[in-house]
Amino acid sequence: MSRSTVYLVFGSRAGLFDALGDDLRGRGGFDRMPDPAAAPDARRHLADSIRASVPIFAEHRQVLRVLYSMAHLDPESVGGAVRRIAEARAAGMRWHADRLDAEGALRADVTPEEAAHLLWATTSFEFFDQLHSGRGLPADRVADLMVAAAERAVLKPGR
Repeated sequence: MSRSTVYLVFGSRAGLFDALGDDLRGRGGFDRMPDPAAAPDARRHLADSIRASVPIFAEHRQVLRVLYSMAHLDPESVGGAVRRIAEARAAGMRWHADRLDAEGALRADVTPEEAAHLLWATTSFEFFDQLHSGRGLPADRVADLMVAAAERAVLKPGR
């Protein structure tokens, strides 16, 4: 594809990566995460959401790796798309943290704001990729470890 075509269709290089991010969210399955109404327990919904994201990360690992790596190299074009993905995920983790707090499930020494940050880190693509690619673990084992890390970081023991 020529540069003029990119600008004609997407308006800019950043527009191209925004469209790629939108397409990845839609076709990748990120917009089809578990319905909160289907899991009345906040702990269970968090675990189900993490487990649902891992196969998506695994299936689209190469594209996501390129996007995340390029965001550091080209923050103006690619960084905006990755930043919007991260902001949407951060809002979701804040929603989980608030719901866990409302149910009294957060550890006493973790505020909802801290929980949102910790959940954002322990459920990220980067966390996934360190275990999957960096350690060579299969996706189902990575899902178990990600759930364990998130739960240990923010939840009271038990249940």
